[in-house]
Amino acid sequence: MAGHGGDALWDGGSCHRVLLAAGHSLDAAGLTGPAVTWWRELAAGSHRLLGPGHPDTVQAGALLADALLAAGQATEAVTWFQWVLAGRADVLGPDDPGTLTARLRLAGACLAAGKTRDTIAQCKRVLAGRERALGADHPDTLAARARLAAAYDAAGQMSAALQLHQQACAGYERVFGGDHLDTLARRADLAHAYHAAGQAGEAVTLLRDTITRSEQALSPGDPLTQALRQALAGITGEMTAR
Repeated sequence: MAGHGGDALWDGGSCHRVLLAAGHSLDAAGLTGPAVTWWRELAAGSHRLLGPGHPDTVQAGALLADALLAAGQATEAVTWFQWVLAGRADVLGPDDPGTLTARLRLAGACLAAGKTRDTIAQCKRVLAGRERALGADHPDTLAARARLAAAYDAAGQMSAALQLHQQACAGYERVFGGDHLDTLARRADLAHAYHAAGQAGEAVTLLRDTITRSEQALSPGDPLTQALRQALAGITGEMTAR
């Protein structure tokens, strides 16, 4: 750790904030290679000086995992996210928000690594944990349900994806109302799922209604409204060409 100022920056029994600031500056600059090296050395130093279960060591491991993912090294990132998750769960418990956030980060790394089955498994556990801790209609639970639907999308399991998108959309409408930005986004996801499942007519009907809502709630020129129009044009173009 000579490049980090030696062990003097750990004398207080924790990682000095200057070490974290230096690593964050590399992340912010997009220097993914040097960032991976920095966080790897910091994680090793924290493990040696503070111990594997110290919160600063777990934090360093999480930052290394993030850097690896940003550098396109998803497979190794998965390993580190798994390690971080185990540490969070041991200290905080399986349904603590910190543990569930770590599990979501692992799910994202699994998806980037092409491990869609593992992505679905982790997203299922996040959804179950949030339902237990927060209830079915809490915003974080709704977001977890939408995330699981997207995981099924990525795996090409469109029947399960469609069912979850329907549930997610209904939940957002119930909690936020039909014209909320997040609801409109979930309706767009549901339309995509209808299309992918071979139900183009349902997708067109939903998109037309959602475009009207988006124009009224946002504006005709809003990026979401424009994206909805493009999706509608693409699907209707396919239907016309058949």
